[in-house]
Parts: sequence; structure tokens; C-alpha cells
Amino acid sequence: PSYLASDYLIVTYKGEESSVNPLDAAISAYNGLSLLRQQMKPSWRVHGIISDGGSLCGPCAPHIPPETVTVEYYLRAPTDGELDVLKAKGEAIFRAAADATGCSVSVKESARYSSLLSNPEMVQLYVANCKLSGMSLRDPRLAAVGHGAT
Repeated sequence: PSYLASDYLIVTYKGEESSVNPLDAAISAYNGLSLLRQQMKPSWRVHGIISDGGSLCGPCAPHIPPETVTVEYYLRAPTDGELDVLKAKGEAIFRAAADATGCSVSVKESARYSSLLSNPEMVQLYVANCKLSGMSLRDPRLAAVGHGAT
């Protein structure tokens, strides 16, 4: 099997003034990344959520914007080089959303994993040796588990 290179980004928008709404920046970034999907290679993947949309206590209310909003994104591509290209596009969108709304933005890389291509011959040798030693490679509890998001 092969595994996509992946990057996990945590993006925080902050409104420096009460008239600046970091939630607008987060929504703009979300929409921007959704539009980017039309330009992406079919093998690239982008998954994101608004993980902290602001507090509902204290001075926050529907008519008062939160001070900070955090979004989290997984970016995935077949190779490390393609992931670098996708990440640069994503970061440009995150920064453009901040510029458009007057917010500050911080983009933190939380975890990055390189792509992995398995060697089919080595996999076959491993499986054959496992069988010779009486090991079972198929765990029945995993049969119903999905194999990742599309």
C-alpha cells in the first residue's frame, strides 16, 4: 500500500479591535479552500473544521465578534513535493483571509508525515514469513473499519 504525505495545520485568527471579526476570516479561508478544490490535482486532499469559533460567555454575543477563532486542516498529497505546493496554496489562502478581514493570523504546523510507498516484493516476503511462523495478519476486528477519508 501507499500512504499520502500529510500535514496538520492549526490556524488561529485574532481580531485586534472589536470591529474586526475573526470568524469572518475563518469562513473566508474555508470558502477559499473549498474553491481551491476545483484547481487541485485529483490526488490532493484537504479536510478542515472550525475547532474553536469563539466563546459564548463573557463579552461574546451574536452581535459581538469573538476575539479569536481557530481552524484545523489536514492537507494530503501523494509526495512531499506536492504537499509543499498544496501547503503554500493553503497558507496563501489563510493569509489572504486575514488581510481581507483585518485580522492577524498564526499558522502552526502540528504534525507532518512523509509519503510512503511500500515495496511489493518486501511485503510479499513478509507475508510469506508470517505464514511460515503461524502468524495471522488479518485482524477480524479491523474488517469493518474504513480505510480513510476521500
